[in-house]
Amino acid sequence: MSYYSQTQAKPAPRGVFRFDSDVNLANPSTASGEAFTEFAGSQSTWAAAFQAAAYKLSVLGVSEETAQGFQECTGILG
Repeated sequence: MSYYSQTQAKPAPRGVFRFDSDVNLANPSTASGEAFTEFAGSQSTWAAAFQAAAYKLSVLGVSEETAQGFQECTGILG
């Protein structure tokens, strides 16, 4: 999770280029910056947030009622 800690580091670590937009998002005094701080300190926090976001994207455009009827079947994939 070095992306998050390197983006918040002051100054930038040697050899690391950061986009101004990422640095602005990583500002610890903002809501997105708080998430950067959490993600930098905990891979499990990042994984949980990623899982929730991936689910939302996977059912984009599908009614909630239909999505609730989906079955978890990834275990059969191997």
